[in-house]
Amino acid sequence: MVSIGIGTEEDDGDGLTPDDSDKAQSTLEIISNRLNCQLTLLRVKPATDERETRDFLLRRRLEEEPDFW
Repeated sequence: MVSIGIGTEEDDGDGLTPDDSDKAQSTLEIISNRLNCQLTLLRVKPATDERETRDFLLRRRLEEEPDFW
């Protein structure tokens, strides 16, 4: 699981603008491709005014195998 837009205690709160969230998601997609993983968006949650958090599932791709039938 990977979450973006989650603040810390010293931070001013949770959430990124949709534009910043899109940029962070693009970076995660690049990382997942290099790691041969699949990135799946699970949830977009509104945080505050015009800010959001996003949760992703990052998992390794299975090797191409013939059908088990």
